[in-house]
This record gives sequence, structure tokens and C-alpha cells, in this order.
Amino acid sequence: MAWFRKRGPVRFGVVASFRGGADEIRRAAEPLLARFQETLGEPVELIIAPSYEALLGSLADHSVDLAWLSPILHIRAVAAGAEMIAVCRRHGSLTYRSAILVRGDGPIEGIHDLRGARFAWTDVDSAAGYVLPKQTLLDLGLSEVDFVDETFHEGFQDAALSVASNAADVCACYVRDTEDAEEARIDLRQALGNSIAAKLRILVLSDPIPCDGLVIGAHVADHEAAELKKALVTLSTTGYEESPVFKLFQAEALEPMNDRVEQILMSWSLTDLALPYDDKGFPGDG
Repeated sequence: MAWFRKRGPVRFGVVASFRGGADEIRRAAEPLLARFQETLGEPVELIIAPSYEALLGSLADHSVDLAWLSPILHIRAVAAGAEMIAVCRRHGSLTYRSAILVRGDGPIEGIHDLRGARFAWTDVDSAAGYVLPKQTLLDLGLSEVDFVDETFHEGFQDAALSVASNAADVCACYVRDTEDAEEARIDLRQALGNSIAAKLRILVLSDPIPCDGLVIGAHVADHEAAELKKALVTLSTTGYEESPVFKLFQAEALEPMNDRVEQILMSWSLTDLALPYDDKGFPGDG
């Protein structure tokens, strides 16, 4: 793969809010980067972007070759010529859900109690941390004027801590694709920690969301993209918890997109869900 040697290392981009910040990302990424480099026979450089929007921009301006993106940004990346090559599989599924959370001892009992509530979200392009939970609440009867107090936090744990400490009323977090509340609570304890999760209650679950995945930039030639795909497949061939894919993405494997994922993404592309935040017309945007 002389292309990569000629232009420097393969540049693999992730977002800073993933996995608890840059230091944790670097630690978790070490096994994957080592295996990836060994398989490719080329150096791989980890690029940590400050936001999903910045990561998408890096893919567009060719400063990143391969990017881990939220499903919302999959649509925008593919529309710009990128190719989605793999989706994370978790709990045997390529989809998951967003759990909308409130304090367990708080006054909120139903959707009607959320008018005027304080919402603690993550990144504006996070499917589970903002876009889908907000859309779920809109579909269930809230209107844009009900979201008068929205704050954005560095990650799911920070947003959840804001609710647990009564600095906000509502947040959201990813859980497996399930309608079983106990299964969802297991995932919340893992994602947020026992002490925070114990103070929160699931108000409602979103519809299924395609898992995050990997996208190759449009500037990567077809034969080089094929080599990257082949190398990525081998990262999922070891035992589950020993896999470098699990260590970084907390996923069982990387798999090609299936029909269900493709159908969901196609339906989203026909709405404004994948529009940039400033184009959605949300309150406070001007």
C-alpha cells in the first residue's frame, strides 16, 4: 500500500467525547492501532477531533482517511462521497436505542411533565445523546417551544451527572436494542456508573438506532479502501473481550451494514434528522 507510505500514515479519526475523553481513548485504542498497523503493514495515526462536526470536516478536507462516526453523520458523510464500510455489533445487534432519563425521586412522571424542563444533552450530532431522544419527545407530543432550557455536555456521564445532581431534569443515554427495562438498566450502569445510574429512571425508549461505524473518505482510492476493509475485518476475529474492537468500541465485532440498518438510514435521509444543527431551526439558533 505505497499510497499511504507516500502521503504519511493512515489517519483514523474519532471524537473526543467518545469513551470518556482523549486520554481514555488513547489507552483503549492502543491494541486496535497495533493490530491495524500489523495487518496493513502501514503506520496508523489516531486523530482525536473535538466534536462530530469537526471530525466530519476532517473527513471532507482529507485530513482523516477513516473515521468513526455516529449514525446521524453517516448520512452526511455518504452524501459527500464517503463510504460506510462497517457497523459496530453490540449484544448481537447492529442497532441500539436511546433511553430518556429523569431523576428517580423527581417530579416528572410522564411526557406532559417535560414542558419547560431542563435538558442535558451531549454532542449536537449524537444520535443517542441528542438527535433521536429529542425527536422521540417531539413525536410523543412536545413542541419546539418546550425545549427552552438545553445545555450540552462533554459526554453521556457528564450529562447524566447533571440530572442526578438536580442541575438538569432530563438526559439520554445509549442502551441495547431492547424493550426490557432491566436489560436497559444493566447498560446504564455500565455506561454511567452504578452511583449515577441508581439515581435515574427510564422515562421512555427511542425507536431502534443504527450503531456507530466506520466511514472511509471519498479521497481514498478503491483499491486502498479494499485493503482497509480487509484489515478491519481481521480485527474482529479474536475472542470477544480480547478483541481490539471490543477494547475501543465496546463492540463484539465490526460488520457490513445490513438491510435493516440501510432502511433506517434511508428513512432518516428523507427527513431533517441529519441536517447540521444550525439548519434544524431549533430554538436559540436565530
